[in-house]
Amino acid sequence: MVEDMMQSITTQDQINILLVDDKESNLISLEALLYDNNLNFLNARSGEEALRIALNEDLALILLDVQMPNMDGFEVASYLKSIPKTKYTPIIFVTAISNTHADMIQGYSEGGIDYLFKPLNPELTRAKVHSFIQIYLQQRELKQKNITLESFGQFVNNSADIMLSIAGKHFIVEQANPACLEHFEKNGAPFVGTSVLEYLNKAERLSFKQALLTNENEKSFRLENFIQTNFGKKWINWTISHKNKKWYLNGKDITQTKEAALLLKKNSQKLKESNKQLEQFAYIASHDFQGPIANLRKLMEMIDVESIEQTRTQKILEKMQISIDSLDHTLKGLMEVISVRRLSTKNTNPINIQQVFEEVCASIQEHIDHANAAITLDLKEVEQINYPQVHLKSILLNLISNSIKYRDVKRALKINIRTFLSNGIPCLSISDNGLGIDLQKYKKEIFGLFKRFHTHIQGNGVGLYNVKSIIESHGGSIHVTSEVGKGTTFHIQFHS
Repeated sequence: MVEDMMQSITTQDQINILLVDDKESNLISLEALLYDNNLNFLNARSGEEALRIALNEDLALILLDVQMPNMDGFEVASYLKSIPKTKYTPIIFVTAISNTHADMIQGYSEGGIDYLFKPLNPELTRAKVHSFIQIYLQQRELKQKNITLESFGQFVNNSADIMLSIAGKHFIVEQANPACLEHFEKNGAPFVGTSVLEYLNKAERLSFKQALLTNENEKSFRLENFIQTNFGKKWINWTISHKNKKWYLNGKDITQTKEAALLLKKNSQKLKESNKQLEQFAYIASHDFQGPIANLRKLMEMIDVESIEQTRTQKILEKMQISIDSLDHTLKGLMEVISVRRLSTKNTNPINIQQVFEEVCASIQEHIDHANAAITLDLKEVEQINYPQVHLKSILLNLISNSIKYRDVKRALKINIRTFLSNGIPCLSISDNGLGIDLQKYKKEIFGLFKRFHTHIQGNGVGLYNVKSIIESHGGSIHVTSEVGKGTTFHIQFHS
């Protein structure tokens, strides 16, 4: 039984036990009797040597012989108890003298806490030593926990967060850290002992009580409220836990975050209104400019440039024609951008991709036939998608038209359209074997407004911009892979 008790001593560090006896044979016997892998025995053959070791080592227990020359065990114990480092180290007197009451009283008065009488009873000796070692380990653990608790207390006291505990049906404050007192204690009037509900308005008082009572079985939960403090009304974000019929609250002042979010919302609304006004202005301006430009174009057509004899005048008129055409293309592009933005995005019912594709092809059938384009459609993985039909139609129209416009006349045009799922998200790719785009040169500009990469072919540079705008407005994304002389592929991820 005692052997089992000794084996139950487990610790990462060895435990020091000081054995004091003037006879070497007694020290050897005692060490053999108490041997354990976790025990480290320090031996002293005199009172002076024992004091020297005790001052330099952390000891769990001292087994001290009473009858020693020069300085007996009682004297050694008296010195040890007068020293702060060893004042509370337990001492067991080991003696062969009679166990009279007078001797035992003297030993206890000098600081001993127990006696072992020679000849030693092995089981009793090991049992007593084991008990004191367990007490030592418990005290050491308690000391470490106290240090941790003090460190945590320092952390709590220095924290800028509001920390408090409340209890009872009236939610009375029982504990509060300095930051909490700074927020709520008024003119020296105690905050601890008052109800936290006093600092809430009537509506929030009710919701606060309901939140606490509803979530008291939860490990922890969060709550926000607008509460009166010494610094005015503040938004506090609480993390709350319930244990042993008490609520523990940790609050963070999020007033600045709330105010910033509100300001951002207001500014966002203003920006939307400004964009709407700007869009309206651009639409009106583009629309109003179309009439004068059409008139200029007709006037230029009425002028017989060849009948004008002056070469310089002919060149001026030719440049005027180029400028009018450029302005006309720009305004048409701007009108197209505005028209796309005005398309309704509310209807996101499931739509049949095959049907939208056929409508797009029908609208540009003349261009498809002229280009002798072979278009393949693979909808095995995704046949339908929740998307505004008018937007999907615009995407397909722009990308198929681009493939036709920028085809390589040296080979038959092939366009492959495929739908698929990527991590559960519907995707679409459109590939062609056209002219391709130099991405090393134009990658950052590929979806820019009024950006063109094949200037020998007529275009206004708004198609890809519109496609990207539509896709991103629904939370999707688009990217492109291309190689000059081989073709281009647009990869679209619609939305999750």
